[in-house]
Amino acid sequence: MIDGCRPLISPHFNLTVELPLKAIVRGFSWTVIPVTWRNRRTGEAKLMMREMGSRYLFICLYTSFSM
Repeated sequence: MIDGCRPLISPHFNLTVELPLKAIVRGFSWTVIPVTWRNRRTGEAKLMMREMGSRYLFICLYTSFSM
């Protein structure tokens, strides 16, 4: 499936958005696998929502219109 979704353009964490969107758009079958997340106990998150939000939006638009 990953080879069928190339070229991958995401150099950051937004790869988690690009891969599933491309798989769906390109007709691969998929299923939802539940994941349990726990809050961070120490330290501070380095994820900047403004920066990542624009990257996520770009990937969504790119994937939607690149087919």
